[in-house]
Parts: sequence; structure tokens; C-alpha cells
Amino acid sequence: MDPVQLEHAVAAVEKNDPAIYPLPKSAAAWNGNRFASVGIAPRENPDDARLDGEIIGSCPPFLGKGDVPASLAGEVKADISPSAGNEGRRESGRLRPRAVIPVDLFGLPADYDAIGAVAARHGLVVVEDAAQSFGGEYRGKKAGAFGRIACTSFFPAKSLGCYGDAGMCFTDDDRLAGALRSIRVHGQGSDKYDNVRIGINGRLDTLQAAILLAKFSIFPEEIDLRQEVAKRYDALLAGIIKTPQIPDGYKSAWAQYSLLARDAAERTALMAKLRDVGVPTAIYYPKPLHRQAAFAGLGYGGETANPAGSATAPRDTSPGSPDPLREGPDPLRERTERRGREIIGRRPPFFPVSEDCARRIFSLPMHPYLEASAQQKIAALLSLL
Repeated sequence: MDPVQLEHAVAAVEKNDPAIYPLPKSAAAWNGNRFASVGIAPRENPDDARLDGEIIGSCPPFLGKGDVPASLAGEVKADISPSAGNEGRRESGRLRPRAVIPVDLFGLPADYDAIGAVAARHGLVVVEDAAQSFGGEYRGKKAGAFGRIACTSFFPAKSLGCYGDAGMCFTDDDRLAGALRSIRVHGQGSDKYDNVRIGINGRLDTLQAAILLAKFSIFPEEIDLRQEVAKRYDALLAGIIKTPQIPDGYKSAWAQYSLLARDAAERTALMAKLRDVGVPTAIYYPKPLHRQAAFAGLGYGGETANPAGSATAPRDTSPGSPDPLREGPDPLRERTERRGREIIGRRPPFFPVSEDCARRIFSLPMHPYLEASAQQKIAALLSLL
């Protein structure tokens, strides 16, 4: 790619390609989820992302989704669907919700008909987290086409990955699209020296854009190849272990191929057996978000934890305990913790499906070019145990 082409790479990435993108308006950034707060803001004022209520978000994913709304107001977690693994049941409580962020987990879109109906009935904004489902479909529509705004990721581990950090937001709202493009460049207006709002340095790197452009042409084929890899796994592992279930009307992007062992001990044994012969595995995710120490103040029973790299005793993260890592009072956090305790109280287990999955789930190698012989080897090893 010559220098002139490289200069326009980001604009080219944003150019709507109906074979790739789910909606006509897009904004590329270094982190798609970073802009979730814009989608939560009132339609008439995209700059007002302050909240006077809660955001409902699912509890198994990585903190990349959880940190955005939790930094704005109280996030209320939701349990996942026992069969599909994405967002499902809600813990009851006294809520004043304003938004819901469904997470398309492991490549499978959430049930947007059901979510949309509830959201419409209660006046909720829907922000789709399509970081793992880009390339998947729900009832004939591409993942990333649902809600007021959708965010995806082009991190290397995703179904369409570059060589570093990158992401994109999708919307059919011209006002929101303009706000997103402004915010990512320090809140620029007519030019980069005209600042009309408080923004961030969220621009997509041109090198990552060039890499994405090169991969666009093979992305649809790679999604098809992932379907073939998943089907082979399904056939080879039938009757051996619990495999993923894809409901009618869905198409998974197969970001991961995850299994459920009978219990934690079996998972440990299976992963060790595979590791001994050089087969990598991973756990997505070993601890649900509501159990993370960062959310201990919300009253879900989050665990204590050492600061990174510390050999000292665990710090007390229970509500009201002094936190040596905080620098002075934090009124927003205090209000969030107080509201969380009001809503959910102390009634464990809060999200039994998420906690059960965290103890049993593990993922096998999954990519478009995984050979059948490698899958047969994996299945043979799992069948021995």
C-alpha cells in the first residue's frame, strides 16, 4: 500500500460495505466499546451521557464491556442463558434502568426480539456489544445491526482481527455518527482546532486500518470456514461432552468454541490432558464480572484480591472499607455502591448460571484454517476421559 493509500485507509475502512457492515453509518476507533456512553445519551443530546438510573449488563464477559458503563453510573448485572451463553435472566430488584447492553458472547448474537420488546416497553436504550459476534447473524440481520448503537472490536483474537487495538461503532442515526467521529478526535468540530465537546484521542491507527482493508476480502469466506470447523467439532464430540447450541435463526461468528465439563475437576483434567500433547485451551471467563473485586462495592459478593504483583495480604473490598488505592473521596463511586446495595441486598447466589459456567467452561482451538486431523486428535483425547 503506497503512502497516499495509507493516508486514506481509515476513511476506506469506514466506507460502508454491505457484505461486511451491518449498518450504513460507522465510526472507526482504537476501541469500539469506549464509545458506548454516547449510545446511552439522550437522542436529542449525544453529549449528555450522565445517568440517573442503572445500566443492565451481563455478568460473564471480560471487563472491557463492564468498565464503560460502570464508570458512568450503577451497572446492574444480568445472568446468561443456560443454553446459548449470552444475556438472559435478570436478578430481581428495585430498578430505574435507562439502558441495557446485551453481550453477543462467543460469537452468538443475543435474543434481540425479546430484548427489544422489553426495552421498548420500559423506554430503555439498547447498546449492542458485538465484539465477539461480528460476522454472525440473528434472524437474517448481521450482528452489529441491533439497538441504537452497536460496538465491535478488531482485536487480534476476534473473528475479524487486525494486529493491535481497533474497533468500530455502527448506527443508523446521523447525529450519533457525527458525535462519535467528533469525540474520537478530541471533540473536534469543523476542523481539528475547533473543539465543540469534550472528546478523547480515540483515532484508529492507519496501519491497523490498512491491515483490516487487506482482510476484508477474505472475511466472508473465513466466517464460512468457521462454520465448517464448528460442525466438525459438533460431530466429533457428540455424546462426549456438552457442546455449544445454536438456536434456529442464528448464525455464530464462532469467536470461540467452548465446552462445558461436568465440574471443575473434570475441566482441570481435560485441559491438562490436552496441554500435555501441545493443544492449547483457555477459560472464558474464570470469574464473572459480579465476582470481580472491582465491583465488590455493588454488593454482589465480589472477592478480595491483591493489587497486581503484590505479595501482601489481600485488601478488604467490602462496602465501606477503606481502599488504599483510592486517592480521596469519590462521590460517584459512593453513590453507585449505595444504589447497588439498595437494589440487590445480600441474597447469593446472584447469577447461578454464570457462576456454574465459570466453574465448568473451557475453549478449544478455533480459527478458519483448523485442519480436520487436528480436530480428530482433540476429540480422541477428550473421549479417553
